[in-house]
Amino acid sequence: MVDPSCCNSTPNPWLSASTHSALVPLPPPYSHRLYVKILGPKRCSPLQSVLVFFSGGGAPTLLYMKLMERLTKRWRVLVYDRAGYGKSEMPWEIGSGNDQRRVIMAQDSAQELRALLSAISLPGPYVVIAHSYGGIVAREFIELMNHSDAIIGLSLIEPASELLYQIHKPSIPPPSFTPLLENVDISSLLHLRSRSGFTDLEWDAVIAAIATTAPNTEYEDCRASGRRLAERKQIERRVMDPWPVGLLRGDWYRQWKVLFDKGVEVGNGSEEEREECRRFLWEVDVF
Repeated sequence: MVDPSCCNSTPNPWLSASTHSALVPLPPPYSHRLYVKILGPKRCSPLQSVLVFFSGGGAPTLLYMKLMERLTKRWRVLVYDRAGYGKSEMPWEIGSGNDQRRVIMAQDSAQELRALLSAISLPGPYVVIAHSYGGIVAREFIELMNHSDAIIGLSLIEPASELLYQIHKPSIPPPSFTPLLENVDISSLLHLRSRSGFTDLEWDAVIAAIATTAPNTEYEDCRASGRRLAERKQIERRVMDPWPVGLLRGDWYRQWKVLFDKGVEVGNGSEEEREECRRFLWEVDVF
């Protein structure tokens, strides 16, 4: 049994503080900073794992604050904003060059996280939790760690997969959903506000963070990242063996079906656009 007094023996707040956050400069060759926050019980032993959370595409860490509140009652959790998300900086100055030729791959994000963990001196073992596109980044991080025992668990929540980006083209959802949802109050229709559990101030902060993040997510190449991960044949190699892997599957079809039905109800979209949406819904339901 670990002596609780050991928790006070280290000056590193990433190990000992019940909550700590900072905009951390990444070591060379990087020149930008990433926002990171750690919460939960103090780490009293190097054998105690830290949960590392990977957010979904376009989703800053603020969006997951209620989930973090639950997890940190029992575990120590690290959340961070990828480059361009929330408070984190982009790897380059927007407008300083040909931005259209610049992309951020999942592998790039994984390498930046490794550099971040080194910068704050927070070693493993880690338990990785990832949502949506964060699943691609998380699995690149696992690949980057060379299958060592630094990662002792993986939990995927509605994860994006290599197959997802090959099935759904040219985008998720398809472009035809834009005219179909014109003047449709998506937040109210899906009860996002009431189900979030956020206060008014928290909700406003989340919406502002998403708005700040949105333009920068265009630089993340999800499709190319998915293809690169597919080429690694990671699933076939069972890279997490013998550690546990969990997967939580959401009802993705239901969400898009509700939106589609509402768009049709109010008369939005041409028949061609509606048919493209129906094909998308069929793919979501089947695959």
